[in-house]
Amino acid sequence: MKRILFFIVMTLCAMTTFAQETKEQIQKSEERAKNLQILLDKYSDTNCGDGIIDGFGNSVRDAAVLAIANSVKLEGLYYRQIGQTKDGVTDVTIVKP
Repeated sequence: MKRILFFIVMTLCAMTTFAQETKEQIQKSEERAKNLQILLDKYSDTNCGDGIIDGFGNSVRDAAVLAIANSVKLEGLYYRQIGQTKDGVTDVTIVKP
């Protein structure tokens, strides 16, 4: 009986810690997305004349755009999975599997 109780308590502690880490990771992800957006706003479409360098710059810009989009999608996926809205209110319209 003691082992079962200990297992339940440890599981709850682990779940609480995991949820807190996930929220911190989402906050850091939002900050990274904002910083990438600032860099994208500063990026100019001027070409230097060398096709390789221009292609590299455009590829980096495209990768930053995709990183921002993925960050937003993963955040939405997390909130849909736990059944909460962005401000922490439980959404009762979401049916958990």
